[in-house]
Amino acid sequence: MNELVEDLKVSQGMIFQMQDVLLAGETIEPITEHFFAEGVYGRLMKVPAGNWVVGAAHKTEHISILLKGKASITMDDGSVKYLEAPMMTVVPAGKKKMAYVLEEMWFVNIHPTDTKDLDIIESRVIIPETEFRLTCDAPLTVLEGVI
Repeated sequence: MNELVEDLKVSQGMIFQMQDVLLAGETIEPITEHFFAEGVYGRLMKVPAGNWVVGAAHKTEHISILLKGKASITMDDGSVKYLEAPMMTVVPAGKKKMAYVLEEMWFVNIHPTDTKDLDIIESRVIIPETEFRLTCDAPLTVLEGVI
């Protein structure tokens, strides 16, 4: 992997900036499938290669499984790591993630739940964007030359 990427530290503020740039352009809607079992909700997202993904900040930790593909993903400490399927991890609460999809990526986030209502699940597990931007410690380091 390129040393520039390995040495890059990405702040939450940089992720906000990148998200704003991406939303100002053409976006794709990833294929999303929802799975329910007793007490558990799984959300599968399929993202084509060559796309950026910026996730929501979650209120609770959750399990994330990379079923297929390769991506460069921001980690909790701000580092960028190359990840390749198959792999599984526990994602801590309170951080946005950003990924560049190098090879079509299928990933699942798994959350505990007692409902099948997606709006209720989302309200319980996702920190609203405006609230997160106001409350997180996110220095706005300019991404000059990176975007």
